[in-house]
Amino acid sequence: MKTVLIADDEESLRTLIETTLEAPGLRVLHAADGNQAVELARREHPDLILLDWMMPGKTGIEVAEVLRSQPATADIAILNAHRQGSGERPAAGTGARHSGLPGEAFQPAAVAGVRAGSAGQPAPGQGP
Repeated sequence: MKTVLIADDEESLRTLIETTLEAPGLRVLHAADGNQAVELARREHPDLILLDWMMPGKTGIEVAEVLRSQPATADIAILNAHRQGSGERPAAGTGARHSGLPGEAFQPAAVAGVRAGSAGQPAPGQGP
């Protein structure tokens, strides 16, 4: 079973993403802040984390840095939900990839690979 962790402080966006991803055999976890995202990632080791960069507690950048620095979580695929114009991008060394989500408007093609079995990669025909 594939597991996705959605880390965003906006509950409505977490719900929208979960509804869009809904598929048999897919387990979705929710984190409302950066500290909770780190805790869930350590405990549940999801296949993919959809990570908002602007959250209370630890920022998404801090979450990615913590997870990449620990061998037990360094291999988790991370896509960020970057707010265009915020000036924040994945920091060098975090291993996070920009998802291309404009202004946090969710684009299913950015994470459709989860259902295709390649976490963090677009499904065939749905991405570059």
